[in-house]
Parts: sequence; structure tokens; C-alpha cells
Amino acid sequence: MVRQFFGADVKLDGKLFAALRVSNVYGSKIKSDNRSIVMKMPGVVAVTDVFNGLVVIAKTFWQAKKASDAVEVEWEFFGNEKLNSREISKDLHKSLDGVARPFFGKTGDAQGVIEKSDKRFEAVYEVPYLAHACMEPMASTALVTETECKMWSPHQQQTDLRKAVADLTGFKLENVHLQNTFAGGGFGRKWELDFAIQSVQAAMAVRGNPVSLIWTREQDIQNDYYRSAYVARIKGAFSDDGDLVALHGRLAGQSILGFQNRPKKFPDPTSISGLITRAYKIPNKLTDYVEYKCNVPVGFWRGVSLTQNGFFCESAIDEIASYSNKDPYTFRRSMLDSDTREIKVLDTVARMSGWGRKLSKGVGLGIAICPGYGSVNAQVVEVQIVSNQLRVNKIWCAYDCGFALDPSNVIHQMEGGIVYGLSAAIYGKVTFENGSAVESNFHDYDSIKLSNMPEIEVELIESENILGGVGEAAVPPVAPALANAIFSSTGKRIRTLPIIDSGIKV
Repeated sequence: MVRQFFGADVKLDGKLFAALRVSNVYGSKIKSDNRSIVMKMPGVVAVTDVFNGLVVIAKTFWQAKKASDAVEVEWEFFGNEKLNSREISKDLHKSLDGVARPFFGKTGDAQGVIEKSDKRFEAVYEVPYLAHACMEPMASTALVTETECKMWSPHQQQTDLRKAVADLTGFKLENVHLQNTFAGGGFGRKWELDFAIQSVQAAMAVRGNPVSLIWTREQDIQNDYYRSAYVARIKGAFSDDGDLVALHGRLAGQSILGFQNRPKKFPDPTSISGLITRAYKIPNKLTDYVEYKCNVPVGFWRGVSLTQNGFFCESAIDEIASYSNKDPYTFRRSMLDSDTREIKVLDTVARMSGWGRKLSKGVGLGIAICPGYGSVNAQVVEVQIVSNQLRVNKIWCAYDCGFALDPSNVIHQMEGGIVYGLSAAIYGKVTFENGSAVESNFHDYDSIKLSNMPEIEVELIESENILGGVGEAAVPPVAPALANAIFSSTGKRIRTLPIIDSGIKV
């Protein structure tokens, strides 16, 4: 009998364990190895090739891990070992002047109006690669017999996984069975097929025996499908009254769909969508995209396109409000149609946070609104900065996802998403040197802890709109609201994430 918990906790009689040996340079192939040596080590049952490397299969995970570490491997890198973050950043900035493709929602002649205007704004923003850092690293269990394959895996793309395994094993689709375990944190990472395919390949080497493949945290961080690094240039033009009459946002970065070799007839919405919030009434709007080609593996990250574009757009809107000598909240409100979800959410979060109240020295408030996934989310962040030391005091969140079927769960998703987004905004960064990710574990890919976790207050706004998303929508407003709060406190603009690279102590 199987008791199902998380991916690494599946209990099966006679289960073996597989430990992965993989190069941290994406796309590497094994040129040679001495795997036969480890077959004599305690508990080792088999060694076999898998996607991106090899696994050692043994009676316990520790035996498998010790043996996989002992294998001497010579890798072939195919040029990817030359990748480094400094050059990628330079290339991204250069790409902003390349050939761009316009995205949906063009209105008027933003470029022409901006070029002719005497009152203009321009800023360039940048975000780094991010790992998913799922609380449970990649783990999957498989059992392959002569007639069928059974999998126990925390997978987000079940249909395509079963099809891929059918192709791999030669079994008919009805003979490939998948039982989803608890996710252990998915965040888009467990959409990818690699770790589940590896568990099946391991099980094929010892047919009739279930095999549990468990990645280490280091393998998880250094072999991710990352949220891409992006740069964005935002240009705007003002009227004599300080109203925003034109806005042009240009994004440069990798395409998720392009990396997955999916056909694209237009710029990738999973990369560019939300660079200019559609709800804003601006007479002249243009969003365009320069796709940057690079062999760093990228994929869906919690919040997808809005994880970077929420920061780009709402940081720029805040800067533009400041240039126009207007309050950030009322400036946003003036660009939204009355009696809309966005107005109600924005007004609610302003009320919750006491927007406009007198603030103590060093205290700042920042606001951001990011509609998406059929929902509308606005947040206010309060920070206190004393002697250049940042403390995030509180975060208020107003949220409209239509009718909340389970309000408690929605609130918990908001809180979890805020923690995830705040961790990325303050600490999140994956850098590459010689083709490999430098960061490897939580000592250098940090996250919010109890010691610096702010209070979170969430208010749900019920509406008659169709049910909207919850799991991803809490993440996007956190970074811009935080950056805008830092400006409110110090007068310093944050245009590049993470905050730890800004010179502010955290």
C-alpha cells in the first residue's frame, strides 16, 4: 500500500534510490567517465545515463550520493561554459537599441509624441536571473516493468509528461500512470519534464524495482529553468499640467516560449505581457520587445511575465508621478476609469495603509497595482531605514479575484506569494561564471526569515467578476511597492534588483 505525501516521501516496498550526477553547465554531455569503479561501492545496484548526466542507483540515498560523487566525469560543454552574467547584462542593455517587435495594445503614436515633447522621462531598469528554490528540491519516483510505467511525482504538466514517458519507454499511453504527490512548492519549476524523465530512465535500468530520484539543493539551484534576466527602458511624455500623455516600454530578454521551441507569431506574452498596465488610460501607448538569444535555461517562474514587468511598470509610474509633483496614489487613480475593479482595489489598499498620514523620520510608504490572471492586486509597503539599514515594517494587500470560494486559502496564498516576491526583491539573484550558476544553496541564495518578516494584512474584495487566479498574483506588486517605499524614505530610486546590490543594508 502506498502512503502518499511529498515527492521524496513516497513509500514503496523494495524502493531503491538514485542520486544525480550532472554538470552545472547547461547542455553538457558526458564525454567519458569511470562509472564501473563505483559498482563495487556498498549498496550500489546500477549506474545509468539519464537526461543531462547519469545516476547511481543504490539501496539508500546516502550510498547513491557517495557513489555518484565518486564518479570521475569528463564533460563536453559545446561553448556554454563561456556564459557569464556580466556579458549577458551588457548584451541585454545593447539589445534595447536593436530591432523590436510591437506587442498588443498599441494606442496612438507614443514614440512620435515622446520625441517631440519638451517634458520627457526616461529610465532603464534591470532584474537578474532567479531560481525557483522550491522548498522540496526536485524529487520523483518511478516503477518500470515490462508492460507499464508508474510514476509518483509532484508534476505541473501531467499530460505532456505522460506523453514523453510513453515515447521514452515505448509503452502505450494508457500504460503510463502518474499519481501526483503534493507539490512541495512548484512555482513553475515542476512544469519542466527533466527530473521526472530522469526518474523513469533510472527505473528502466532496474526494471521491476521502484526508484526514487532526489536532487540535492545545490543541484536544484544550479540546474534550474530560471526566471530570465531582463532589462526595460521606459520613456514617457507629459502635458503642461503634468499628465502622462505618452508611454513607451521596451523589454529585452530571453523568450520562455522561444527557449521551449514553441512557435510564436507575435512577441512572447509570457515575457512581455504587463510591461504597461492596460488599465491605465494613456492616450499614446506602445510596448515592444527585443528577444535576446542565450543558452541559459529559462522557464515559468511564479507570476510569469509580471514578476519583472510589474517592477518595471510600477517603478516607472512612481518616478513619473514624482517628476510631475503628484502623489503616487492619486496619480495612479487619475489614470483609471471610475467604478472599476482597479479603482476599488487601489482605494482599499490606500485606506488600509492610512495613505497620506504623517510619517516618522526614516519611514516611507510605497504603492503598486498589478492586475493579472483575472484578478487585481494592489499593495502598500512600509519601510523604515535608519543608518542605511532596511526594515520592512508592514505590507498591506487588497485583492479582487472575483468570488473567493475559500477566503482563508486565498489569504494564505496572498501571504505566501508576498513572502516569495519579497525574498526575490531583497535577495534573489543567480549569477553565471564559466557557464555555471555561482549560487548553490540558501547561504548565498537567501530568503526572508522570521527575524525580518514583516506583518502582512490582506483584505479581499468580492466582486461579480469571473473567478480569477490566486497562486501567482500576489508576487508582482511586492518589488515595486518596496522600491517605491525606499524612495519615499530616502529619495533613492531602485532601478536594479535585488535590493542587496543597491548599497542598502538588509
